[in-house]
Amino acid sequence: MTGNTGNTGNTGNTGNVANAGGASIAVDGWVYADRIDYPFVLEAGGDDAPRVPSPPAFPWERWGPQWRAWLVLNELLEKVSSATHKWDSFHIDRDRPVGSGTEPAGIPTDPSGEIDVLLGYAQDNRADALGEILSQNGEFLSYFAGLLQISPGSRSATRTLLHVSELVATAAVMHFKAQANRARPSTVCPALFPPLSVPSHPAWPSGHATQARLAFAILKFTLEGNVRDANGHMHGAVPGDHGPIIAALETLADRIAKNREIAGLHFPSDTVAGKNLGDDLLEYLKGCPAFDAVVISAKNEAW
Repeated sequence: MTGNTGNTGNTGNTGNVANAGGASIAVDGWVYADRIDYPFVLEAGGDDAPRVPSPPAFPWERWGPQWRAWLVLNELLEKVSSATHKWDSFHIDRDRPVGSGTEPAGIPTDPSGEIDVLLGYAQDNRADALGEILSQNGEFLSYFAGLLQISPGSRSATRTLLHVSELVATAAVMHFKAQANRARPSTVCPALFPPLSVPSHPAWPSGHATQARLAFAILKFTLEGNVRDANGHMHGAVPGDHGPIIAALETLADRIAKNREIAGLHFPSDTVAGKNLGDDLLEYLKGCPAFDAVVISAKNEAW
């Protein structure tokens, strides 16, 4: 999972998407050389260099998508710490998959059925899926950008929403992982032997599933949903037939999550919980002013 958080932070990965900088502290642009013998400031006027009489406010258009996403995360965290919105109001253990038996609602305590499923994936699917598994281990937001035909530097608001999905999902996932502290599948069955390092945090819920599902849910909401701005004006669905791209985005989100099961890193019930959490997080994001403002801006970008 949150390898995505770090790698989206570097200026290469979701740099493909967003000129980078996810949850890590990243280089926020380029480095410029200057001459020692004749520095630029001297040629530009030295002590008498022209300056703006009254410093202007920093324009929203210049906010990097990776940094603006933090404002949305801050609002969400304030919301879930309020009296009416708590983490325990999330019910992400619903609709558990095959292998969960007759256990009560909660994290499955007998994963034997799920281990059988994962052993089948390892034997039948892993070799074919290995390229995608490795590619999506570090970051996968660039896959969403590719489907949306986003290039570096374009569609800033939509890129911000991708970063929002990463940051918000990571914060939420870590809360629930700490509550469950569920071991990884390869701890239960070492023969699963994942083809990459097992993440250093618990399994349930799946971070990749949560991040990918939230990215899909936010993008679908942006295309189809209604958002009211600070002045009370309602912004409706983006004109056009978006059925094909919405279907493709959902397929991508499901595929990213499933690849983590094929790799032996997650139980199917981890994936289900992650998808549920992603859906729930969108409902919590709605109405957060910073989030709504980005969605409105994204609605006005070329789709």
